[in-house]
Amino acid sequence: MLKLKLTYVRFLDTLLISKHLKIFLLFTLPILMNLSCNTIEPTDELKPGRRDYVWTVDTLDTQMNRIQSIWGSSPDNVWAVGPGGLNANEKLWHFNGNVWQPYQQVLPTAPECIYGTDQNNIWIGGSDGKIFRFDGTSWNQVHSIIRSDTSGNWINDIVGKESNDIYAIGYAYLIQEPKQRSFILHYDGVKWKEIYFSKSKLQFLRVQKKENTLFLSGTILTLAVEPDTMIIYKFENKILSEIYRNTIDKITYLSLNQIGNDPYYLIGKELNKYVNNKFVKVTSFNNQAFGYQIYGRSEKDIFVRMTDGLAHYNGADLEYLFHFSNQYTSILNRALIFEKDVFFTVHDNINDLSLILRGHLKD
Repeated sequence: MLKLKLTYVRFLDTLLISKHLKIFLLFTLPILMNLSCNTIEPTDELKPGRRDYVWTVDTLDTQMNRIQSIWGSSPDNVWAVGPGGLNANEKLWHFNGNVWQPYQQVLPTAPECIYGTDQNNIWIGGSDGKIFRFDGTSWNQVHSIIRSDTSGNWINDIVGKESNDIYAIGYAYLIQEPKQRSFILHYDGVKWKEIYFSKSKLQFLRVQKKENTLFLSGTILTLAVEPDTMIIYKFENKILSEIYRNTIDKITYLSLNQIGNDPYYLIGKELNKYVNNKFVKVTSFNNQAFGYQIYGRSEKDIFVRMTDGLAHYNGADLEYLFHFSNQYTSILNRALIFEKDVFFTVHDNINDLSLILRGHLKD
């Protein structure tokens, strides 16, 4: 250190600078040099998600139904819906933290999806083009798709961050020809309005919102001898742009997922995020039982659907959390994730049972 000080003092003497500046540098340079020698490299502060869950399987008493969509404001206020059922009151279920019960109000629709922004602002979309809203007291129909050129309007997904900024997506069949067209609806706090309708064959499946942009997954169904096409779109400034396209024979499956508050994309077995107009690989899931669907809180706290159960990825490895009792039981595409609680919609295809798999982190 002494040799180092003498070296930079001699260096200062060679410069044509004032005496005061020399004194200033004489005392400050050692501090700056010491700081530069002790610079700490940035570290990844994201902690791996815990795996010590207590699991419960709830059976919903509904036949010929598939409870496939779920949303809740808290672990003791959860809603789940399905489009079928032998009885009209089996399509809408509510969980109060202890038991599931069919909701007493019967909705004249076949629910496909449910989503909310808070406990007093919850939306249901149906396979008949109807939209219902729960205001904290009752469910009421607030919109119905009416077009002279379509029939069989399906609402597949609903998303939104604010009560006056909600989006719904789906598809319809043209009356004159059996081809699908897709649409985007927007709710501004007063009414629903169609803001996009596709001009070519297309079926929207899922939607996520990030800032002012919608990201959508879709498919173009083809003849049985040809592979279907899977597509990812972004919708901003009322313009739909294609950002990825491939056929199902090359990627097996494509899905739009959510980790935290951001959209993520499974393209085959690779999990990606979309940054600066390009896909960035996060990780790959190469387990043979991988079920092509993920749900998570962070990139180190991801729940992974498997063909025989549920697994967890913590940023380093994949570990099973729950195994199903038979190989014909599968987790569906929707999940509900809180800080310490998780809910998954499950269907036992052998026994035709709608199940809810609940996990709670140990205290």
